[in-house]
Amino acid sequence: MVFTILTAADLHGTKLNYELDFGAPPSLPELRDRIESVFGAEAAARRPADVPNLPFVAHRMQTFDDRVELWVDLVNAHQLQDYSQVYVFQKETAWHKEVQSKIPPPVKPPLRASSPSGGARDAALAAAVHASSPHHAASLRTHDALAAQAQAHAAASAHAAGVAASYTPHHASPPPLHHHHHHLPPGHHPLTPTARDTAEYHALLARHSHSPQAALLPHHHAGGLPPLAAAQAHTPYGHASVPGVPSEATHAEKVRIVYDELDVGKIRVVHLEEWATLFDKVKLADYAGDLFVKADANKDGKVSFDEFSRFGEQYPTVLDALYYRLRDFWLVKKHDDSIEASQRTLAMLREKEAEARNMVAHAMVEVKEQEDRVRQQAAEVAAAQSRERDALAVLEAAAQETERCRAAVAQHAHDLQVCREKQAKLHVLENEAKREHETAHVRAQLAADETARALQRLQDIQRLLEEQQAEVAKRKEAETQLQADVLAAENRTYHAASALEDAAAETKMQADRLQISEQELMRAQERERECGMVHLQARDDAAKQLVRKEAIEHELLVAKETVARRQAAEEAAARSVDVQTKATKALQDESLELASKIAATRQDEGPLIASEVRLRHQRDALEAEEALLRTNHQTFHHNTGRANLPSPRGIIPSGTPSEFASPHRLPLI
Repeated sequence: MVFTILTAADLHGTKLNYELDFGAPPSLPELRDRIESVFGAEAAARRPADVPNLPFVAHRMQTFDDRVELWVDLVNAHQLQDYSQVYVFQKETAWHKEVQSKIPPPVKPPLRASSPSGGARDAALAAAVHASSPHHAASLRTHDALAAQAQAHAAASAHAAGVAASYTPHHASPPPLHHHHHHLPPGHHPLTPTARDTAEYHALLARHSHSPQAALLPHHHAGGLPPLAAAQAHTPYGHASVPGVPSEATHAEKVRIVYDELDVGKIRVVHLEEWATLFDKVKLADYAGDLFVKADANKDGKVSFDEFSRFGEQYPTVLDALYYRLRDFWLVKKHDDSIEASQRTLAMLREKEAEARNMVAHAMVEVKEQEDRVRQQAAEVAAAQSRERDALAVLEAAAQETERCRAAVAQHAHDLQVCREKQAKLHVLENEAKREHETAHVRAQLAADETARALQRLQDIQRLLEEQQAEVAKRKEAETQLQADVLAAENRTYHAASALEDAAAETKMQADRLQISEQELMRAQERERECGMVHLQARDDAAKQLVRKEAIEHELLVAKETVARRQAAEEAAARSVDVQTKATKALQDESLELASKIAATRQDEGPLIASEVRLRHQRDALEAEEALLRTNHQTFHHNTGRANLPSPRGIIPSGTPSEFASPHRLPLI
C-alpha cells in the first residue's frame, strides 16, 4: 500500500509542492530525512549564483487539520493521514526568507540526484573519504597502465581480424557510462562509482577489446592511450611490463609502433608536417628536415612504411631515440595526468572537508537551538501544568459554591413550604372567624327583631308590662352580650386578616428568595461547566506541550547524534586530505625524478644521434663517390676495350657489386 504525503516548501522564493510516496506511514524522522533529501537536491539545482551552497534543513513542519480547517504544528506521526498536506519551514537567514504565496498543486518530484541530508549526507561523505584511501589512490596511479593494456588487447584483436589500424587513437574513448544516483544506498556517494557502474564499465571494455583480461580493469576515467603509451609501462624506472607488449621490443615492433604514431591520418603515408610534429614532440626538431629527406627515398614528398623500415635500418639510433622518447613522452603525460587527477581528488576532498566542517557547525547551531527550544518548551509545559492546577482549584471552588447554592435552594424551598402551610392554616382560621361573625350578626339581628316584637307586644299588651319589662331587660342584656361577641368576632377576623396578609407577604418573600437561589444555582452550574471546559483545555494543552517537549528532546538527541556523525566524518575527511596530500607529493616527487632521469638519458643520447647522423652523411657521401668511381671505371674500360676481354679467374666480374657497395658494410653506432 502506498502512503502519500503532500509536502510544500519555499525554495529561493518559489513555492514547490511534491508528492512523496512511502511504503507505510512514516515516522517524523523518516519524513524529515526524505524531505531534506528531495528538497535539498532541488534547492542545489535551483540555487542562484550569488547564494552559497547551504544544505536544506527542515526547521519546523505544519500540517493542515481538516477538522478545524487550520494549520497546526506537526509534532506526532499520528497527525499524518494519506494525502495529508505538510508545509516545511526553513530557518530564515540572509539568503532565505519565506514568501507569502499560494501553494501550487502537487506534482511528482523530479528525478534528480538527491542531496543526502542527516545520516545520508554523513554516509555519503564517509563513502567519499573511503574512496580517497591509499588503496584507492594506488588504483588511480595504476589505472592508466591497465587501460593501455585493454587498448593493446583491442589492437591485437583488430590486427588478427585483418584490420589495417594497429591501435585506437588516444583521443578515442569508450562511450560514457550514465550513472544514476537517484536512490543511493547508505555509504555511497555520487562521486564514487558503485558496483553496478564498475560492472557496466568492465562489460563495456570487454566488448571493445574482446579480451578476457580487459573485463577485469577498474573504472577510473574514460580515455585510452596508444600502444606506445602501453609500452612505456615497462621502463628502466621501475614500472611493470604490460601484457600484450614485449618487455624488450624488437626492431620491427619499434618500426611499426613509431610509424603508427607518425601516421596520424592512418593512410599509410607520412607527410612532412606529421614528421615534423613528431620530431618536435620528442625534442629532435633540428633533425626533422634532413632526416625526412633521407627517409623519402623516392622523393615524392611522403614516407611510406617500406621507406620508413629502410630508414630504421639505416638510422637505428634515431629509431631507438624516437621509440623511447615517445615512450617517455607518454610516461610523463601519464604522470602528469595522475598528478592532475590526484590534485582534483585533493581539491574535492578539501571541499568535502570544508563542507563537513560547515555541516558540523550548522549541526552544532541546530543542537543549541534545540536545547533552547527544549528549555523553552519545558517552561511552557510548567506554565501549562500550573494553569491546569489553577483551573482545577477554580473548578473545585465552583463545585463547592454550586453545592452551597443547591443546599440554600433546598432550605428556601422548605421554608416556603412551611410558610404556605401556615398561610393555609391561617386562612382556615379566618374562614371560621368569618362564619362566627356572621352567626353572631344573625343572632344579634334576630335578638333585635325579638326586642322590636317585644316592644310591640308591650305597646299592645300593657297589662303584661311588668312581666315583659323584665323580659326586655333580659333581652337587652343578651343583646349587649351578643354585640360584645360580634365585636370580639370582628376583632378576631381583623387579626386573622392581618396574620393572613403577613403570611402572604412572607410567602412572597420566600418565593422571591427561592427564585434568586435558583438563579444563583444556575449561574453556579454554568460557571462549573465553564471551569470544567477550562480545566479540560488546560489539561489538553499540558498534554500537547508535554508531547511537543518529548518530540523536541528527541530532535535534540537526533541533532547530537548528527553532530557526532558529522564530526567523525570531518575527522575522516581531514585524514583523507592528509593522505591524499602525501600521495600527491609522492607523485610530484616521482615525476621530478622521472624528468631528471629522462633529461640525463637525453643528454647522453644526443651525441650518439649526432654521431650517427654525421657518419651516415659521410657514408652516403662515400657511397655517392664510390658509385661515381665505378661509373667512371666502367666508362674507362668501355672506351679502352677492356670490357670485351675475358676475366681472369678470381677477378670479380664488372657487373657484380663489391662488398664496399653493401649498405651494411659499416657498423651501426
